[in-house]
Amino acid sequence: MRAEENRLFWTVLLIGTVMLGCSVPQSIPPAETMARARAALYAERYYEALSLLSTLPPESEKTPEYYYIKGVAAFKLGDFRQAVDALEKAQPQSIRLNAYIVYLYLLLGDAEKAKAVAKELARRYGYTPEISILLGNIRLKEQDYRAAERYFRLALARDPASSKAYIGLANAALLQRRFALAEENYLQALFLSPNDSSPYIALIHFYIALQRYAEAEETAKAALTRFPADYNLLFVLSNVYLKMGNLEAALALLQKIQEELPPSPALLARTIKHYLYLQRLDEAERLIKVYRQNNRDDYQGLLLLGEYYLRKGDLDLALLHLNEALLKNERSSLVHYYLGVVHTLKNNRLLAIQALKQSIKNFPAFPPAHLLLATLYLTQKRYTLASEHARLVLQLDPGNVNAHLLNGIALYLQGALAPAEYEFAVVDHLSPRNPSLPFLWTLLALAQNRPEKARHYLTRIESSSVEHVFLELSLGRLTGMSPAAMEERLAPYGNDTNSLILMLLGNFYQEQGEEARAEVYWTKAREANPASVIPYYSLAALAARQGRRQAAITLLQRAIEINPYFIKAYQALGSLYEEGKEYQKAREVYQKGLEYAPDDPFLLNNLAWVTLVHFQDQASAYLYLRKALDLAPDDAEIRDTLAWWYYLQEDYQQALSLLEEIVEAEPQNPLFRYHLGMVYLKTDA
Repeated sequence: MRAEENRLFWTVLLIGTVMLGCSVPQSIPPAETMARARAALYAERYYEALSLLSTLPPESEKTPEYYYIKGVAAFKLGDFRQAVDALEKAQPQSIRLNAYIVYLYLLLGDAEKAKAVAKELARRYGYTPEISILLGNIRLKEQDYRAAERYFRLALARDPASSKAYIGLANAALLQRRFALAEENYLQALFLSPNDSSPYIALIHFYIALQRYAEAEETAKAALTRFPADYNLLFVLSNVYLKMGNLEAALALLQKIQEELPPSPALLARTIKHYLYLQRLDEAERLIKVYRQNNRDDYQGLLLLGEYYLRKGDLDLALLHLNEALLKNERSSLVHYYLGVVHTLKNNRLLAIQALKQSIKNFPAFPPAHLLLATLYLTQKRYTLASEHARLVLQLDPGNVNAHLLNGIALYLQGALAPAEYEFAVVDHLSPRNPSLPFLWTLLALAQNRPEKARHYLTRIESSSVEHVFLELSLGRLTGMSPAAMEERLAPYGNDTNSLILMLLGNFYQEQGEEARAEVYWTKAREANPASVIPYYSLAALAARQGRRQAAITLLQRAIEINPYFIKAYQALGSLYEEGKEYQKAREVYQKGLEYAPDDPFLLNNLAWVTLVHFQDQASAYLYLRKALDLAPDDAEIRDTLAWWYYLQEDYQQALSLLEEIVEAEPQNPLFRYHLGMVYLKTDA
């Protein structure tokens, strides 16, 4: 994508120079400001160019050159919406500049507008090779591969030497997983245009997608013998080295870029991002200082600072600089993405999801935002949404291992075992050494009731690992192994010092009803790792079941002291206070938990319930409840709280409709049935 952006920039710049380099009317904005903006654009100081344009008087005439500079600068800053708006007003007359407007619409996810512009071009100029390729790429975006191939072949019928048409055919084949045909077409494009770096870069990305890194490296090196100063190729080769795990080679290449290529803000920013990715923070910090000497208030510099502090682990400073960058460019998908990352790490899922949605709105074709959003939806048990975003990534990048993995997990958790198996098989093909696969294959085999297959995959997991113990317990349950046999199988782990393994043993004895032995192992787990809250939580649950309420409270309070982000402890502690009719303490505990997890739907629901039922504050309760519903709209307990809120508002019909749905879905829940009965009394139903 970066290589395409760079080529797009220079092509648009060249076209604009030819198209707009005519004599300038007297009615244009102040000549000096325009000249400075033009110079800033050529020097790749894009934010400065936009800032200069913003100083022109509102009443001044906005010429095509004004919109052209604004559009190109906005494009380079990642503000595709502003870019396309401005370039449309630049009165572009060439097919090529109109074509880039179409591609901007595709980047923005607006295929209909892209298609409308392309069809108008076809009506005006006919199906030239360039317009046919444009329409083919639109069809690719719509996943209409046959139609896309027809347009690319139409382009070849008019221009048999069109490398872009062959690249289009290759992309269509790749998206259909016809890898041999894809490679053949990429190589044909390279044969036809050996003096253009674009086919090389397309072929390298193809090899990267298939994890054929040696061939990717060989192709990149061959390209660099022809184009030694093409920094896009240098960065692509650096990415290949990163994929191969050759960090030293990647660093050496970055050093070469710094030493041999002419300095520019765009090149410096790209080098900094590579150092950040490599966690070479000292070098990144040094270059950021160099960058900001000449670009003090530049949006890109603030974004780099935000990413630097994010990778350094200083989330507050990262948030500060990213918000400053947002003030400079509120439509930047990258800023919103990094804000989503920061909020995720700060355990604020609601703000994280909002930021990631905005990132995707600004730039729909941005896989990292989709992947992180899918992961967050998985943690919220919103599996359909998780799968949806994973599939969107696969439309953009069919070989994305993480997208296949996330989609497989989401499908598995929905009980769609056959589609999940397909996704795991794709991961196995693309990344056979993926460390997650043996665990996932074993889980899937257990869910499919295939113990022999589960046992086969279990042998690929380290026998002393927590995962192995967990899966061995699950396999024992599946095969009906007697408790005595299970105990014998688990005996070697009895003196283990791994806290999680000791926890699993405790869980096993709890399932067998041997609470005393469970307590022994959970206590051992606590001693093995005093910093882990899980043993405290399990011991507290045991104490509560045994009626030792104060002991349970003490254990949960200690868990919160150790890790104030362990939200389950607040939920359990608040419930204990509610059972003891200490409602003020319960409310305070829920409020304290929300300081660390302000978007936890279950804490919000608990706080809403206490506030509604025990403090009769219906207005405040509704605010908590509304937020909980936004986060987990299908959760039965949250919907039950809403129904009871309607009941107390004397809106019995709303309460009745909601409770009948809830009870139909969960007929065995006594609280839901009690609430429905109370509503029936009020409605004479």
